Amino acid sequence: NVHFEDDERVRVQIFKKKTYFDNIYLFEHQWLDFQVNRIRNNIKQLQHKINRLMQKITSMQNDSYTHVCFGTKKLFHDTRLHGEERTRAIRKRRYNSMMIPGRIDSKNGNWVFTYDTVTGNLIYKSMTNWKGNPIIFPKVNFPYGQNEICDYIRNHKGVVAWEIRDCGNAWQITCVITRDENPHKNNCFDEGCVTFDVNYDNISMAELDKCGNLLYHKTFRFQPEDASSGQLEQQLSHILENVFQYADNLHKPIVCEQIKSIQRKKFYDKNTKRTRHISMFASNKIAMLTASKSEKYGIAVTYINPAYTSKTGLLKYKKRYGLSTHEAAAFVIGRRGMGFVDKIPEYWKQKPSEVKQTLPRLRQWKELYTILKKIPYRELNDVLYPKQIPDDILYAMDF
Repeated sequence: NVHFEDDERVRVQIFKKKTYFDNIYLFEHQWLDFQVNRIRNNIKQLQHKINRLMQKITSMQNDSYTHVCFGTKKLFHDTRLHGEERTRAIRKRRYNSMMIPGRIDSKNGNWVFTYDTVTGNLIYKSMTNWKGNPIIFPKVNFPYGQNEICDYIRNHKGVVAWEIRDCGNAWQITCVITRDENPHKNNCFDEGCVTFDVNYDNISMAELDKCGNLLYHKTFRFQPEDASSGQLEQQLSHILENVFQYADNLHKPIVCEQIKSIQRKKFYDKNTKRTRHISMFASNKIAMLTASKSEKYGIAVTYINPAYTSKTGLLKYKKRYGLSTHEAAAFVIGRRGMGFVDKIPEYWKQKPSEVKQTLPRLRQWKELYTILKKIPYRELNDVLYPKQIPDDILYAMDF
């Protein structure tokens, strides 16, 4: 793709992009040297990969056993632990939890664990010492679902699984049962709904009335980059707890976006910051916590397609209600969940071609979204928020 012109210029063409250099010297130092270095680095990386794979082949041929290290990377690379102290720390991390599945042919739903629904004592019979003295955990009570668990065990409704986790200074006990779908969940939109929009570092909530008007809005922020996986889950759980408590006090259902339907990879691009934010988006945790809170409070959750909700809120409701972009998106999600259709404003409806103006509503927003991506942010901001002329200038013009 390199062409030498008659006027001593050099033309480099890659697909439709053409680059011209005034002479051969500039071509060598500005383009050719860079390509040579890039190819040389690629060769070194491939050679390193080949050497590493050869080492793995030799290691697998000499030692057929698979080696597994239990614990975290931080514990594995910690040079302060040696000998017996290191072994004890790895074993503690390896054997810190145990889950025993249930059996349908057992009286209590589990052959190893027995739960006394009257006193709350949990009796554990060790598999290695079945006839010995059992281990008793006294007064085991659960924050919510205690009555349901007791009724499930008394009436022998099915299997019961138990998990015990060593938290250092305490024991965490988890009971797993099969719960039927609650037929009495609140899913009536006669009084409106509560909706929320999930983002990388915040959750925006909005309350709507039965006509789709805004009543209340709020943004909950959290720090995903400075928190571990467990800390992030606790922050999200606390925020969603506030949202569901607010909806439960108002007796309104909840509308949110279908997070699992979002395809992350198609949003990856050369913007490393945005790519990192997308990769750190805790979609599975949020979906799990939302389903858990829905069962806890008996509130139905309606999932909708979140396509173009941010742009709809930006063009129609951000300026009208004085909202942030995420709060406006949450407001649009609630209206879409209640069945309201947001039409394109008249000013922006003329932007697509006449053929595309007759497409379905969601397709029209897609075409407008393609047009808005090409408009610089400052120009779009000037259109949405035109600057007002000061009164002194108007007075001078009238005079």
